[in-house]
Amino acid sequence: MKDLLLHRLLWSIILTATGCSTITLSPGASLIHKSPKGTVQLLPIVDQSFVADHPTLINHETVRTVLQGLTAEPLVHSSTMPTDGDTPMRVFSDADAEFLAPLLADGLSRAKPTQTVGFTVSPSAGSGAEPAAGIIYRHHNALHVLLSPTSGRKVSGFRPRAAAHIERAPAYSQDWTPGTQVAVINLERLHTP
Repeated sequence: MKDLLLHRLLWSIILTATGCSTITLSPGASLIHKSPKGTVQLLPIVDQSFVADHPTLINHETVRTVLQGLTAEPLVHSSTMPTDGDTPMRVFSDADAEFLAPLLADGLSRAKPTQTVGFTVSPSAGSGAEPAAGIIYRHHNALHVLLSPTSGRKVSGFRPRAAAHIERAPAYSQDWTPGTQVAVINLERLHTP
């Protein structure tokens, strides 16, 4: 049932991120922020057997560090991608991380145990980056960031490596969004030198 929740949440977020000009909130959803740059909303967890560790106070600097630590690999070779195979591409630019961090921190502090925080962000014009959509929630002293794959990249890692691991999304969700990944960031390890 938890997998079904993630499937439904990501599908609605992806529709918003890929050009739908209006946001249709599902029953129980609550809009925190909407602008041309992106959206943040509280989304209900439909599986009553799963609860997040919300509300939670995580400062926006920590959320920014999490966003800046997410890396992706290109799905196809592009002349704009680095040629060094050891150099991963960041998922979020500094500007996108700066935009999202305080909004996501606010959302996590407002969310109930039965809610996650959904987000979309449109990259700066001319950056060549694609819009990003996903959800974030806290569970067992870790931030879980579920990102929808884009046509050009999928989440493949995190820096620092010791602070997180990447998991595949539930198997059935692969039918509608191949390559969906969940980054599980251990908050204690994130701040350990």
